[in-house]
Amino acid sequence: MTFVVGSDTHFGFGGMEEQNRALIDRVNRLEGTAWPARLGGHVAKPRGLVLTGDLTEWGRTEEWARFEAIYGTRGPKTLTVPLFETGGQPRQTPGPWSPTKSPRATAGASTRGTGTICTSCRSAKPPTTRGSRS
Repeated sequence: MTFVVGSDTHFGFGGMEEQNRALIDRVNRLEGTAWPARLGGHVAKPRGLVLTGDLTEWGRTEEWARFEAIYGTRGPKTLTVPLFETGGQPRQTPGPWSPTKSPRATAGASTRGTGTICTSCRSAKPPTTRGSRS
């Protein structure tokens, strides 16, 4: 079973949209790529792309809008695999996009809530505990 894991997409920081478009292109072309010779075989179709935090630079509404546009979570699909996001937004700036006025209170937590967001299926999933199945 193959998953692709990425991190620190940082929408809102200069040049990151181009970097993320390149990542999407590579993920979409990954299936069938040869593994290193010592491993042999080819990469199976990935079951999903997991992005592990720092999805935006500051958690602002316009940064999330660009994230959603580039990753195709709203509108035309850009990924050929499901997208799974996890929290991690340590540099939030307090404001209307933030659940609290304190950046310290939200450090390490996505502005979208806790747990994993499955944007490809458009539903929030609560965190799982060891041994549980989702």
